[in-house]
Order: sequence, then C-alpha cells, then structure tokens
Amino acid sequence: MTSAETATHPEDADVERAAESEPLLVRLYYPAEPRGTEHQATWLPPPAEFARLPRLVSIPLVVAITLFTKIPASMDAPVATRRPETASAAHETGRFPVVVFSHGLGGCRTTYSGFCGELASHGFVVCAIEHRDGTASVTSVERGKRTLPYRRPRKDEDEYRMRRGQLHHRLGE
Repeated sequence: MTSAETATHPEDADVERAAESEPLLVRLYYPAEPRGTEHQATWLPPPAEFARLPRLVSIPLVVAITLFTKIPASMDAPVATRRPETASAAHETGRFPVVVFSHGLGGCRTTYSGFCGELASHGFVVCAIEHRDGTASVTSVERGKRTLPYRRPRKDEDEYRMRRGQLHHRLGE
C-alpha cells in the first residue's frame, strides 16, 4: 500500500439493477482524505454472517488467521479532493476513473480488497461486485433474508452451459 489514503464505505452499497428487483451488492473503494481517526473494515463479515459460510472457506485454521484481518482502507473517510501523487497524468481531468471489479470463482466483494485498495490509493474509484450467480463463496439474497452458497456443477450437468448461464447473469448485473 502506498502512502495515499484509501477508503471503503462502511455499509455495502445497494445499487438497484434496472432489470431485476434484487439490489446489487458491492463494496466501494475510493481515494480518501486522511482524518487521523480512521476505523478499518474487517475482511470477513460479522461473526453471525460468517457462521453461514460454506465448507469452501470454513476451515478452523483459516478462521483463526483471518477473523481479525482488516482491509487496508479506512471506513467512511471523506472522498479526496485532489488526485493522489501516485496517480498518472491521465487523472488530470479532476475526475477519478472508475474500475468495475468482478471476482472469480469462490470469491466475493472483499476477496481482492488489497488489490482494490491499492487501485484506489492511485486515484481510482473501484466498485467490487459480489455476484449472485453462484460463483461467490457465499452471498445473501432477498435483502439478506437468505444465503446463496457457491454452486458446483452436478455430475450430470454440462459445466460449460452452467458457467455460460452464470456469465449471462453477471452481464445483467
């Protein structure tokens, strides 16, 4: 992480999708002004939500190591009013370029927090999406009323066809 400050919103933003009523679950990373009293977000969700994680990541050692890991960003810090010194000359328009980040299989909106925070420290606004297509390690749907675990293809299922369906879902998001 560079010396530039980075922030993430304390509550994951609900951004309505035009095509569906289920809100999009994202974490925003953005260049921020240092305040001196920063509070960092945790990498893992709160313990009550973490208990619902599937076997994919619920190994006790992983839990013990990562439970208190913090995201390298401040929560709810004010947006920077100037570009970071590490930003390229392409940022001189006075606007921060936007990056839409899509996790891979078994990921979630915080999996690549170090990478997303690093981009933000260089003057980018990063929108890390948590896909609800069965590719996230676990996610919530119906406004948090139900969890959706990672979906593995069934033995009798064409994996290419299943993944293509997930890709179309992502395009809708």
